[in-house]
Amino acid sequence: MMYKNTVLTFVLVLLVSCNNSKKRQQAIITTKFGTIKIELYNETPLHRDNFIKLIKDSVYTNLLFHRTIKNFVSSGGRSGFPNSTARTIFG
Repeated sequence: MMYKNTVLTFVLVLLVSCNNSKKRQQAIITTKFGTIKIELYNETPLHRDNFIKLIKDSVYTNLLFHRTIKNFVSSGGRSGFPNSTARTIFG
């Protein structure tokens, strides 16, 4: 009986300690090709808060992706070209 109580107590403590009480915030990128969900880490609060501020300031609105590799990475950052297309070449 003592063994069962010890194991039960350990399992309960483990479950409580694994509980992430503060959920991570998410951002959604919407393109004509679909949506991308981004999860922001609480462990990097300055980066997270700055990213959220830039979203609220519409910095990422109409931003172009300049490099995409399927199932790996999408890089963006070129702004200020609202009439650009996928074939537009810069610089």
